[in-house]
Amino acid sequence: MPRRFCLGAHPAAEAADILDTACIDNVSFGWLTVALLARDWGFGEVEIIVRDRDLIAARDTLASAGFRLCNDQFCDQLTDRRRPFLGGGDSAAPFMSPEELYSSNRPNKNHQPPAAHFHLDVHYEFCYVLKLYKKSSILRCIPVLEDDPRNDDPSCVWFSNDRRLPAPAPPDEHGPSGPWNALGPVRILSPATFVEVLTMLRCRDCGLPRELGWRQMWTQLALAQVQLDRPLRPDFKDVWEAAGDFFVRGVGAQDPLPKLSDLRRRLIADGEILAEELPIVMTFGCIGGPQSARGFDLEFKRA
Repeated sequence: MPRRFCLGAHPAAEAADILDTACIDNVSFGWLTVALLARDWGFGEVEIIVRDRDLIAARDTLASAGFRLCNDQFCDQLTDRRRPFLGGGDSAAPFMSPEELYSSNRPNKNHQPPAAHFHLDVHYEFCYVLKLYKKSSILRCIPVLEDDPRNDDPSCVWFSNDRRLPAPAPPDEHGPSGPWNALGPVRILSPATFVEVLTMLRCRDCGLPRELGWRQMWTQLALAQVQLDRPLRPDFKDVWEAAGDFFVRGVGAQDPLPKLSDLRRRLIADGEILAEELPIVMTFGCIGGPQSARGFDLEFKRA
C-alpha cells in the first residue's frame, strides 16, 4: 500500500473479490473514488453498485462470506442525514477536530440510503459500513453494469491500481491516497464519468439532504481539479468549467448554481431525469392546505 493508507480500501477490495468470484459485476463508488482521485478523507465507508437483478445475490453472497448484514429498519444508514459519530459500537469514521464534532458537518454526513448495508467495525479497524446500491439508483443513464454486458462502455471504468491515478499525497498533506497497488483491483468510474454522474445526481436530488453529499464529493473533485480522461459532455462541461474558474483562477461563483439550475431543467425536459425520480416537496398557500408535488422547478440555493 502507499504511504497514505486508505481506510476502506481493504474491505472494498475483499468485497469486490468475493463478488467477482461469484460472477456478480460490481463498481465501487462514492468517497473511496474521491480518495483515489482527489482527497482521502479517511471515512472508512465502502459503496458498491451492482445490477438491479443482482442485488439480492450480492447481499447474500457478502453475508455468507462473513460481512455483517444489518436488518435494523431504524438504522442510521437508512436516513439521508446521518447522526454525528460519538464513538463506540457501530461507529462512523472518527471526527478530525472538536469543531467538526460539535457542528456535525462532516462532508459524508448526507448520503443516499443504500438498498442493503453491512457494518464493518467488528472486522475492520476504523471502517464502519459497506453500502450496496442498485444501478438504477445511481447509474441509470451510464453505460456501465448494463443488463447486457456487451452494451457496457469499458472506457467508463478504471481500476483502483490504475497507473493513471494520481500519486499519493505526502503524509502531512491533504490529497489522494494513491493507487492501491498491494490489493486486488477494484472497479471505479473513470474521472470524467464520475464527474458527470455526480453532476447528474446533484440535479436529480436538488432539494434533498442527499444532494449535499453529492455536492461535497463534486466539490472535492473541483478543488483538486481532477485530471479528466476525456472531455465532458458539452452541457456538463459548462458547469464544470465555471467551478474551475473559481477554484483555480479565483473568479466567478464557487458553486455555479444558476448554471446547475438551467442544466437541471434541461435534463428533466429531455427525460434524462425522470419525473418519478424527483423529490416530493410541500407547497403552501393552496386551497385545502399544504399539498405535496414533484419538485420540477426547484432551484439550487446556497447551503
